[in-house]
Amino acid sequence: MQTNILDAIGDIGESKENLPHVLEKIKPLLISQNYEIRVAAYSSIVEMVTEGQYEDKEFVTAALNPIYQILDEHYRDAEIIDSALEAILKMCAKVSQDVDVNKILRFLHYNEGTQEEIKEYILESTIGILASIVYFNIEKFPVADIRKLLNHKQGYIRYVAVDAIGNFILKGGTEQEKSSILLDLIAHSIQDSDIDVVSICAESIAEFLVMRPGYTIAQNGNNVSILEHYVKFLDSPDSKVAENASEALKSIAPMYQENIYPILAAKIQGSNLELARDSMHVLGLLDEKIHEKVDLAILYDRSEHANPSVRAEAVFALGSISQHRADVDENVLLKRLEDEDPQVRLETIFALGKLAILNPGKITPKLIEKFFFLDRQSSRNVSEVELYAETLGLIGERHPSNEIVITLQQALMGDTNVFAKDILAKGLGYIGNGMIQSGKAIRTIEDEAFYNTISWFQASRKREYTIGNLIIIFVEALQQRNIPQTVMDIISDAIQDLLPTFVFTKSRNPKKPNEIMLAIKELLTQAYYSNYNQEILETIDRIDSLLNFKRIFEESDPALQEQFNFYAQQYTPDGKQFHDQGETFMLLAASGGPEFLDYAAKSFEIAIELAPNEYYTPNCYFQLGSLYKNKKEYAKAKASFEVALNLFAVQDEIDAMKRCEQNLEEIKKL
Repeated sequence: MQTNILDAIGDIGESKENLPHVLEKIKPLLISQNYEIRVAAYSSIVEMVTEGQYEDKEFVTAALNPIYQILDEHYRDAEIIDSALEAILKMCAKVSQDVDVNKILRFLHYNEGTQEEIKEYILESTIGILASIVYFNIEKFPVADIRKLLNHKQGYIRYVAVDAIGNFILKGGTEQEKSSILLDLIAHSIQDSDIDVVSICAESIAEFLVMRPGYTIAQNGNNVSILEHYVKFLDSPDSKVAENASEALKSIAPMYQENIYPILAAKIQGSNLELARDSMHVLGLLDEKIHEKVDLAILYDRSEHANPSVRAEAVFALGSISQHRADVDENVLLKRLEDEDPQVRLETIFALGKLAILNPGKITPKLIEKFFFLDRQSSRNVSEVELYAETLGLIGERHPSNEIVITLQQALMGDTNVFAKDILAKGLGYIGNGMIQSGKAIRTIEDEAFYNTISWFQASRKREYTIGNLIIIFVEALQQRNIPQTVMDIISDAIQDLLPTFVFTKSRNPKKPNEIMLAIKELLTQAYYSNYNQEILETIDRIDSLLNFKRIFEESDPALQEQFNFYAQQYTPDGKQFHDQGETFMLLAASGGPEFLDYAAKSFEIAIELAPNEYYTPNCYFQLGSLYKNKKEYAKAKASFEVALNLFAVQDEIDAMKRCEQNLEEIKKL
């Protein structure tokens, strides 16, 4: 009962006005000797911060201060310290830039109490916090202490130490220090006894290479690439070392342009199946220049191997290579659709989906036939039916053909297993997105003869499909009774993603400027009375939100603009929706005109206003920076990119951080 009350109190404390009063009530419980009550008290503070006004530094500091006070006053009570640090670690996901590093550093050497396990938990939380806040505290990062912990007896301590030191070298350290640390990480990625530590080492090195592509380490007067270190270990007499090296290459090799195909080819044909599997996977991840050199016969041979995991990796490699080469034999892959092993069949569907991007005419009909055949077989094939549907949708995103639309529509409206229909809806959603990206709202029939190959196609289906048709398909699906909640949610989300396409469409009737949107709204209202689904109501509200958003640009009076801005947010108080519509407007700008860039900018601004620190917020700032940069408003662009960089750093999004830094460098030169 008391823990439930604390949870409710946490909800109340999410506002700045209530926070002081709530903290006053909770503070005594933060040092309770009852574990459950103590944890619930800390959890309520975590909830206040992560779900409250975490963008407000004063709010965050006020919430953290009672915990800092406990760290000082109850230093000798290990159990309380453990709970306090664990709470700070959880809050770092949202407020890492606001955590005071000086309050944390001393716990690296914590030695109070007699329970070694609790002391190790304290150490783990301490390192985890430092890993989260390192970008904002480079000069105070305890490099030497963390490096020592790379050799700690506990794997979970080594894991967080690797994460922390890996984050450090992205922004700090001399070149000599970076090289030395990288050699440590390479050694652990090859020899550590804990597989999770092996993985995080490779991941940290790969993140570093994103920021510093082609990095070399000076050794004995030579500059040796990180790739060369791993390639050397492939020939180790210790099979575990060789296998760890091949596993690490999955992350490392794509970062380099060096041709390691001859080495991989030898391992693929060797007797160590683990090396063969990893080498085929690495080969699939490499670039076009290397794919052009591949002897496909080697992979064809491995696709027939007795071991199903070897066959699966051969299929993966062939699918990846097919994105760059037109001579991959589709018959080799089609044969594997009948493989006895389910994983091989699933991998084959993925691979054929990639092959169909270059060659949709040959592959798509065969995938449709197989999809239809399996869909009518039994409920045992649901996972494969779903994968066929998703693959067809992904093909349709690049090649939005009517053949695929008809297939997915008939399955969505037919007697397909109801729990597979969410994937069918996603597939149609991909196609709608593809139509937007291609700038073509109307798709023509791509292969008239195709209709004669599938008996269940009806002549009346030979028509053009538009994004509007997709919305009608979705609405018809919503009008079916007894479809699962998850399916209705996916369909409603897909409709909401497509709606921005129509909001600025000019009506043929000047007296009815919003007739398309209002017609869709009426159809959705009818669908609601079939299923009484909350998501359908949200979609109806989404239409009203978009119509009010449109009025912002139709009015010249700032007071009216602000009023319609308010209404747009009231109908859709979800920043993610405005972020997504901003992305859509940017795509529509290519065919719809430059004014769509203004619609996009306003969408991103509203998204930030509604959600200042969500996972998509950094991209809002990044896109605004790009828009300002294109308009030559460099001061605004610089400010937006700087905010985006800090937020991406909190999320540890290395690629995005690099893009921000590149843009900031370009602006400096202007």
